[in-house]
Amino acid sequence: MAACIGPGVASIVKPGVGIHLEAAEAVETTAAGFSVESFFTSLFSSNLFMTFSEGNILLTLVISIMFGLAVLNMKNQEHKKIILDWFDACYSMLFTYIGGVIKLAPIGVMFLMADCFGKYGFAILGSMAKMIASVYISVFAQILIVYCGALLIFTRILPHKFLKTSSPVWTFAAATGSSAATIPVSLKCAKEKFHVPD
Repeated sequence: MAACIGPGVASIVKPGVGIHLEAAEAVETTAAGFSVESFFTSLFSSNLFMTFSEGNILLTLVISIMFGLAVLNMKNQEHKKIILDWFDACYSMLFTYIGGVIKLAPIGVMFLMADCFGKYGFAILGSMAKMIASVYISVFAQILIVYCGALLIFTRILPHKFLKTSSPVWTFAAATGSSAATIPVSLKCAKEKFHVPD
């Protein structure tokens, strides 16, 4: 559905029409061939720290599952508690760190916009407004039509109540623009507001 909504909105709003980025440098990319073998081998990292530094979500997810299974199968309960307490402390620290980044984010965005206007001029403002409008129209259409529809049909939960209860998650996601950064907030909301068991 998202693959239909996005191009549909873009074909109506037409973001980018009328803007010329002469200062932008063209980058040529080549698509790598896909095979089942390469897909499964790519699920396992050869360097743990490189995976985290590159922000590879798929490999990070696989590593997290393997670590979780290892912790669950630990025989020594005392050691297991130490590991779980350490992860809990890291979660608290990470949440505090992300909160600080969110407070400083508007300053970074201001400098990025200043750099953009310096390179391409204020003519790009209208195109950017169209692009942002396209993104938000597509997102709201996906939420209201697809997600809320599925929520009402399969769980019988009223969409407006769900959106109100989960507001910390989607407001945080909108502010950061990062699904990875929203994971701690999603887990906290699921546990505290929707009472999802560990």
